[in-house]
Amino acid sequence: MALFIVGDVHGCLEQLDQRLEQVGFDPTSDRLWSVGDLVGKGPDSLAVLQRVHALGDRFNMVLGNHEIRLLALMASARMPADATLQPIVAHASAPYWRQWLLSKPLMLRDPENYLTLTHAGVFPGWNRHQAEAHAQAASDQLRRGNPALLQALALSPYKSRPFTTPELAPWVDIINAFTQMRHCDVSGLHGPRLSFYSKAPWPSDPNLFPWYELWPSQTETWLFGHWSDLQGNTGRDDICCLDTGCVYGGELSMVKMEAGRLIRL
Repeated sequence: MALFIVGDVHGCLEQLDQRLEQVGFDPTSDRLWSVGDLVGKGPDSLAVLQRVHALGDRFNMVLGNHEIRLLALMASARMPADATLQPIVAHASAPYWRQWLLSKPLMLRDPENYLTLTHAGVFPGWNRHQAEAHAQAASDQLRRGNPALLQALALSPYKSRPFTTPELAPWVDIINAFTQMRHCDVSGLHGPRLSFYSKAPWPSDPNLFPWYELWPSQTETWLFGHWSDLQGNTGRDDICCLDTGCVYGGELSMVKMEAGRLIRL
């Protein structure tokens, strides 16, 4: 039984099916994990959910920012329409998909294979144990279904800073760290801060660094998606990006854990 991990699918069902066939994925015995953003942007988000759901407990995932947006759309009729997600929102099975997504974590670990998955990364202002605790607590907040929290999270922090109450602001920051983070600002006196100034891998501001550059070497392998501009290149073996822009015509990245080794496919 092998463990395969797939990058951002973004509703590209045809590419997912082709890639699984290419790598020899056996749906009767192998496991498939996802770094999130199964949905959004591409043409077949609902069909992608149905495909991975058919794997039962052989599938698992972390939530990406597009799953968060889908949950926000499900929670509020006032949210602006999203053409790629509306087929799920309008489908009779929408309440089921809401509960199914809410059961998925923000951080997923496989201690046996020394493997950790998040969608955008692990904020370098935390240690690993703090990250796990924050992920669990934030997941609990999401499951409470607070529309104000979901509405704040649905807005891209690269475009605007949503108004939040003092009670919600810390949860917005934590969830954005797991699902939206790219850079951190190191100019402060109290450690790195999230920055949503730029999406470019190396912006002109000398105080901005890709989040993974601020972590020391890991004994685990950390996998994330979200940042297609990296084209899978972090310059590290222990922290790997699996978003290579499938929805933009790039390859759908996939890796396989075999005998304790991570193999790029």
